[in-house]
Amino acid sequence: MADNGWHLDRRVPISIIIVLVVQMMGGAWMASRMHSDIERNARDIARHERVIELMTMSSQEQAVQLGRIEESMSAMRGDIGRLVRLLEGGRP
Repeated sequence: MADNGWHLDRRVPISIIIVLVVQMMGGAWMASRMHSDIERNARDIARHERVIELMTMSSQEQAVQLGRIEESMSAMRGDIGRLVRLLEGGRP
C-alpha cells in the first residue's frame, strides 16, 4: 500500500529545515512589527485629527474676533472724523 501523503525525505539537509524555520520566525516578527506600526500610526492620525479640529475651531473664533475688531475700528474712524470736523469748526 503506497502512502501518497506528504513526507520528509532523508536527503533534505537539516540546514534547509533550519533556514525555513528562521524565515518563518522572521516573517512572524516582521508582521508583528508592521501591526504595531499600523496601530501607532492610527493613534497618531486620531491625535492629529483632534489637533486640526481644535485649530480649525480656534481660527474660526479668531475670524469672528477680527471681524468685531474691524467693525470697532471703522466706528472709531467715524467718531474721530466727527471730532476732527468739530475741532475744525464744522458740523458733526
